Amino acid sequence: MPNGQEVKRVSIGHDTVRANIITYGAIIQDLKLPNFAHSLVLGYHHFAPYVRNPGMIGAIVGRYANRIADGSAVIDGVTHDFDKNQDGVHTLHGGKAHSGTRLWKIMDLGQDFVVLSDVIPANHMGFPGNLNVKVHYQISDMAFDIIITAKTDALTLCNFTNHSYFNLNAHDQLQGHSLCLNADSYLNVDAAGIPIAGPSDVTGTEFDFRSRKPIWTEGTIQSIDHNFCLWNERREITEVGTLFGEKISMKIETTEPGLQVYTGSKLPTTGVKQDELRPITAHAGIALEAQIWPDAPNHKDFPNAFLDVGETYSHHTRYSFSA
Repeated sequence: MPNGQEVKRVSIGHDTVRANIITYGAIIQDLKLPNFAHSLVLGYHHFAPYVRNPGMIGAIVGRYANRIADGSAVIDGVTHDFDKNQDGVHTLHGGKAHSGTRLWKIMDLGQDFVVLSDVIPANHMGFPGNLNVKVHYQISDMAFDIIITAKTDALTLCNFTNHSYFNLNAHDQLQGHSLCLNADSYLNVDAAGIPIAGPSDVTGTEFDFRSRKPIWTEGTIQSIDHNFCLWNERREITEVGTLFGEKISMKIETTEPGLQVYTGSKLPTTGVKQDELRPITAHAGIALEAQIWPDAPNHKDFPNAFLDVGETYSHHTRYSFSA
């Protein structure tokens, strides 16, 4: 790292699925299936571009994934102001020094798994409570599991997700992909991505993916950066959708009540193409971020995003591949 700290990379998996993980940001660097030369996620060959990483590619982001309106929320009767890293107005993914910019430690490692941990200190980016967080990456057969747990010593907000961008095809952008989601509603948002109101019915809208539908049609990509409401109240891992490529499909299961679908319209062209695993530009990949809904602490009827002393935050997302 620029300050001289060492970043480590570990390789996990077997003959069916393999992944490289780096300790900076707990980032998934690449994810591969046999007989396919391309990585299924965007990333870089070397570490240096990850220091900037404006697209938060591959990172575990938090302590609050997605947006908090006006960068503030009431916690235990006190208004807390967070780092306003989106247009100087809103908080995005926990602030400019979110968990995807921190150096995690390897707690355990095996042939097909790795466990990373971090302690995010109290008042970091404005959030109360020392937060002990762990992420467990596990590969089993054709499945890739992400399990995130956290505990706090003071009431706080807690909502993590992995921010990988998937591209199942060999193309430079998302042509040839289609999507199916078990979601009857979504959150309509303003230009900043802040929810305007409660859940809206997908019926008759461009957000109705209850039947498989292409996201790239006649040379035009559907621009999506919206939360789909999954209503997973029991917090059991449940199948919520499938991303289809030309030769590979990926089933998505999660415990989380929402899935933020982002088709990468603002993915920046980095200018370091020689270091990319595959070209990174607008619509080069789709992020499928299982999480609590955006701005939930400021909406009483949204899923609970608070974590208290003695409780354990638990997030489990599984991506299963068929080729």
